[in-house]
Amino acid sequence: MADTLAVNGTITVASGATYQVNETDAVGAITGSGSIVIASGKTLTTTVNSSTSFDGIISGAGNLTKSGTATLTLTGTNTYSGKTNIAQGTLSISSDSNLGTAPVSYVSDQLTIANTMTLSLADGVIINANRGINLGGASIITNTGTGTILSIISGNGLTKSGTGTLVLSGANTYTSGTTISNGVAQAGISSTGSVTNGAFGTGTV
Repeated sequence: MADTLAVNGTITVASGATYQVNETDAVGAITGSGSIVIASGKTLTTTVNSSTSFDGIISGAGNLTKSGTATLTLTGTNTYSGKTNIAQGTLSISSDSNLGTAPVSYVSDQLTIANTMTLSLADGVIINANRGINLGGASIITNTGTGTILSIISGNGLTKSGTGTLVLSGANTYTSGTTISNGVAQAGISSTGSVTNGAFGTGTV
């Protein structure tokens, strides 16, 4: 069985300091402006239920999982190459680079948004075409400015919320259609008539 480190409290990484994740770690929260290095094959999971921001750099070949009901905001130009999983709550980003280094070729589940969980995009965010997004069902993407997703979105059911415009440019394959609860969802590819495996996936918009 893999080793696991569980820390209920907050891990604060000061500027110039490093938090090395050599096991599959579950921590209450991550804050600060230092460095987090996630080893290959390992996962760092945040579980806190109050909103926090990490302003440092996350690197390494491991994975990041956002758990807990609150919002985790990432602001750094992160270079970790593993996958990102929004298992609970909201992950808020202001740049594609907050999600780590984009794959050199398309990976269908480089970013996973679990059922009814949320990815929040700041104005101007453009998600890399190789950073595939997998939806768990009624997954939410919210934005107040203009956000663009160049990659293919797969899985089951997308809800667009927030007052902004979300541009979907990929030949998306997610099923159960798109629910626009607020703002504008815009297909960034040319399409006419019935859309199958188009920007709005399959099903009813």
